[in-house]
Amino acid sequence: MYFPTLARSKGRLLALTIASPDANPGDAVTAWLVRTAQRIPGHVRCHASAPIEEGFGLQANLITSNPEADITYPKGLLYSPLSSCNMNCIHCISRATRPRAIRLSERIRQDIKAHAQEQQLNWMFTDYSGDIFFAEHKQPGELDFIFSLGIAIHIDTNAAYLDAAMIEKVMASPVDALSISIDAAQDDTYRRIRVGSPPIGQVFDTAKAVVAERARQGRQSNFRVYLGFTMMRSNLHELPLFIQKAADAGVDAVGCRHLELYHADMEDESLFHHKAYFNSMRAACLALAKSLNINLNIGEELWEHPASGGRAPCPTPWSSAVLLANGDLMACCVPGSKMGNVNDQPIEALWQGEAYRRLRARVNSQDPPSLCKSCPFRNSLNDYANPQALRAGLSAVPLLEELMADTGRG
Repeated sequence: MYFPTLARSKGRLLALTIASPDANPGDAVTAWLVRTAQRIPGHVRCHASAPIEEGFGLQANLITSNPEADITYPKGLLYSPLSSCNMNCIHCISRATRPRAIRLSERIRQDIKAHAQEQQLNWMFTDYSGDIFFAEHKQPGELDFIFSLGIAIHIDTNAAYLDAAMIEKVMASPVDALSISIDAAQDDTYRRIRVGSPPIGQVFDTAKAVVAERARQGRQSNFRVYLGFTMMRSNLHELPLFIQKAADAGVDAVGCRHLELYHADMEDESLFHHKAYFNSMRAACLALAKSLNINLNIGEELWEHPASGGRAPCPTPWSSAVLLANGDLMACCVPGSKMGNVNDQPIEALWQGEAYRRLRARVNSQDPPSLCKSCPFRNSLNDYANPQALRAGLSAVPLLEELMADTGRG
């Protein structure tokens, strides 16, 4: 439910009326009331046809979409140290961003470090188009840079260049989690999906080595190890074996995500078209993971009918951003979400600039930008009614272009 911004509304008491003129007896509008912490903040009183006991309030989450962030610099960065990758995965989110190898300039790196030291930057995910260990292999010093920030760090990696020396270095650093993306259990499938990859056995051996070094350095309580699996039509049959191998390696959890449709040639791989197959595999894999005592994050069942209700709210434009090696500052990791380039303007200026203000005003409204309407992170596959809705993001207007063309919303 979205309410337009009301000028000078701070401190005012507002009434929310819930009604349905065409409701039939026994089929009326329902509102859930609670007296626990799930009660909506600021809810004073409920009135209905029958008396409601004092203390009950609407069960809901309340967010505001102030165009101005209450921080002058993002608290978190998804950081891509290199614009090229050691692999060429068929489902890669960043095909368009890596025609050649580019490294982030030293000036920008030092600016990031200064904001970390000032405690404005609190956390970092290394992710996106350039693997941190590949970047370290090409030009040593990348790990030293991120470790020197003194902030919480989560590393996402394909682990092809993660060797024993780097593992030991990671365990002695502020890194608190490491996720290895594999997407297969058999070597032929792995090499088909992750083109240019090493033998799959090497990657599972690396996962075992990470777990062993974690134990050696006594970091079991403050360092998480995950294996990632992007679910597609052509690899889902390998998920049970993947779970078994993950359990054998001793990792904490397997994280599954549905294929995100960034490329038209990948649509046939979407499990949107194979819901019954996914649901049966999901049930079997959950049972297997339970028997092996390993956490499996696989999401909900897929339904034969689209979900009802609104989109989940997006908090990202108020908290974090993505920084690519070429200097592009992205609102999120979805292609097309560029908000500017830090080679032209510093992060603070972009973060507090007009484009970001317009994004914050619209992202959770009834009229979000076209890129946000089809967001694969706010929506599950159950939110799509048909294949046309599923592929809508492929034709979305780049975020900056749409926001700045709409001068009437400034």
